[in-house]
Amino acid sequence: ISNQTRKLQWLGCRMALSHLLQTPRIGIRYDPFGKPFLASGRADISFAHTGKLAAAICSSTNKVGIDLEQVREKITRVASRFLTPEELEMTSGKDHLEIMTLFWAAKETLYKINGKPDLDIQSDLCIGSFDYLCLPDGKLSTRIRRPVSESEIPVSYHLLEDTILTWAAVPVNT
Repeated sequence: ISNQTRKLQWLGCRMALSHLLQTPRIGIRYDPFGKPFLASGRADISFAHTGKLAAAICSSTNKVGIDLEQVREKITRVASRFLTPEELEMTSGKDHLEIMTLFWAAKETLYKINGKPDLDIQSDLCIGSFDYLCLPDGKLSTRIRRPVSESEIPVSYHLLEDTILTWAAVPVNT
């Protein structure tokens, strides 16, 4: 990795995972779709990074996903590509940038849990209605729609100044 910021993010993700697993040596591999996994197969893992922040999540009993997104104005230019008209309506108001970013991060978390590029981020990953009370922590009701099934997955979030952290864990058979 030649970009210094990317190098620090890469290292930060691995340091976070090392801390979670309480071991300095971790073998990480990537599946054909780019999803990281432990070479030992002991747990499901997910990484996220943005700016100077990095995060990791792991579970030996659940599929996991995590995302970090900076709240920025440019999200308004692409929102119609990842949000349904109903979801766009939910983002209107004074905190629209935070809510759009939260929805993007939640959908990225679901995408990472799925682990394959067979989902449409706009139509297959859905945000349920919620009351955003400007609280730094909360949960979103979300769904992954598949051709033969639909899974409801609560996605937790935490607001860190100008960054949103989202994460979720679901049973392996979901």
